Amino acid sequence: SQSLALLAEGVDPWKVTRYFEYALIEASGFQAQLYTCPHCRDDLSAQVNAFSVRDGGVLCPRCGVGDPGAIPL
Repeated sequence: SQSLALLAEGVDPWKVTRYFEYALIEASGFQAQLYTCPHCRDDLSAQVNAFSVRDGGVLCPRCGVGDPGAIPL
């Protein structure tokens, strides 16, 4: 509904698709943790964090070291 309205307004379809995907993920309960480390539950701050698919979000530097599949941000 909102995605269709955005498309009708001429918003870039690539951006609308990402918006729709994010809304769908959020509605299904699979939203990534972006503000709190999913491993230790500490609040994240602006530093070298890492994204972990396995843990479902952004890891703090301390926890990111322990995940070999984590992607530095």
